[in-house]
Amino acid sequence: MPKTLSFSFVLIAFAIGYLAYSILAISQELSKTRHQLPYFFDRMESLEKSIHIESWLELSKQLEKQVPQVLDEVTQVRKTITAVNNNLPDILAESKALREATVPQLLGEIKAIRVQTTPPVLEEIHMLRTDTIPSLLAEVHSVNKQIIHPVLSEITAVRKEAPLLIGRMEQLVADVESASAKASKGAVKGIITSPLSILEDSGEFIFSSAESLVGSKKN
Repeated sequence: MPKTLSFSFVLIAFAIGYLAYSILAISQELSKTRHQLPYFFDRMESLEKSIHIESWLELSKQLEKQVPQVLDEVTQVRKTITAVNNNLPDILAESKALREATVPQLLGEIKAIRVQTTPPVLEEIHMLRTDTIPSLLAEVHSVNKQIIHPVLSEITAVRKEAPLLIGRMEQLVADVESASAKASKGAVKGIITSPLSILEDSGEFIFSSAESLVGSKKN
């Protein structure tokens, strides 16, 4: 019995010693933690500044204010979807009527145009290409040969004879100027007959040129 009591006392003493050791360890940890609290507070403050908690809080407040509006819009969208669902049978009926009535009618009209209208149009185009256009081309060729070529020939002849006429006219002007100069000296009579003879010669030259042009046109 005394041995049992002594063993119990030893266990109690050991337990008390362990409890004291645990309390001492806890107190030391608390002391370390107390010394590290300012560092933790600084870290939390720097972390708060880095992540901008205030801006996030402000954003959350704004979102919270917009939540009712979003819910109202969702409600309106749901009402719209419900209205579309209610009108869907009418839309399907219209589509069915269009598919069964209007589309076949359009196809029939297209077929009628292809069968009745297109062949006459193609035939008319063929007649224009084979009959009308060749006749027009032949007429144009005839006009080109009978009218345009003689006109061009006459224009060419006039262009060739123009320098001669211009030379005679220049000579006439020179003679008139000479007559004016000599008139002051009293020789008017003989000088005036000279331009008249030149005019007569020029008239004969012009008439002979015109007759030659008419003769070439007849040929």
